[in-house]
Amino acid sequence: MREALSALEIGILFSRLGYSDRIFLYEMPLVMLGNIIRSTDSKLRERFVKVVLGNILEDRELLHTLKGYIDSDMNASVAAKELFIHKNTLFYRLRKIKKATGLDPQKPLSAFYLWLALCAELFVQLDSVEQEA
Repeated sequence: MREALSALEIGILFSRLGYSDRIFLYEMPLVMLGNIIRSTDSKLRERFVKVVLGNILEDRELLHTLKGYIDSDMNASVAAKELFIHKNTLFYRLRKIKKATGLDPQKPLSAFYLWLALCAELFVQLDSVEQEA
């Protein structure tokens, strides 16, 4: 029962990143990753998000672009189409993300760090909501 509830909670959080069309099972790597992030110290999680995403945390357009680019498996043509922007606009925004974070979203390892920070940000937001309640 506890595992099912955990999978549901993690699934709800990850649906904010666009994973709403999935069934979440406790043994899925994404759910396991969510549990790892959730079990991490909240201050460390918040610090990781701030270090990785830095200045783009306040820029919804860049965050949306980053998420769309990563969700498209880093395929610029697909991402531009899904984001309803020109491919050159996408590359311009990716350069802005690189300049702001020091991480190049077009490189797999950097994209992984950025994606992980986006995931961790969900838990940071959850922490702030729970603290307000």
